[in-house]
Amino acid sequence: MLEDEYNALIHYIEGMVSDGVKLVHGGRVFEWVDTKILDQIAKIKELKEGLVSPSLNPGDQLVNRYSGQKMWVINWDENTVYLNPDLPTIKYPKDRLMEEYIVVKKATL
Repeated sequence: MLEDEYNALIHYIEGMVSDGVKLVHGGRVFEWVDTKILDQIAKIKELKEGLVSPSLNPGDQLVNRYSGQKMWVINWDENTVYLNPDLPTIKYPKDRLMEEYIVVKKATL
C-alpha cells in the first residue's frame, strides 16, 4: 500500500539526518533544520499517533473519511475487521482509488 512506501521514505530520511547527511542546493550546503522537511515529518508522525485502533463492536457504523461511504462492523479478529457496506453502491474518490484497488479484469464494451 502507498502508506507503507511513505513510512519507508520517512525512515530513510530520518536515517540520513541521523547519519549527518547534508543537503546541497545551488552549490550551498544546507542543514535539515533549514528546511520544512523535519517539521513535516513531525506533523505526519503526530497525525499518525492520533489514528488509534478503536474498540469495535458488531453493529458499529463507520464512515470512510475520504469517500463518506458508510460501513457496518460485522466481526473482527486480531488483524482484520469485517465490514459490510451500508448501501450496495460504494462511493470512492477517483484520485485515491488506485492507492487501494487494482484492476483484475477489464470490462469489454
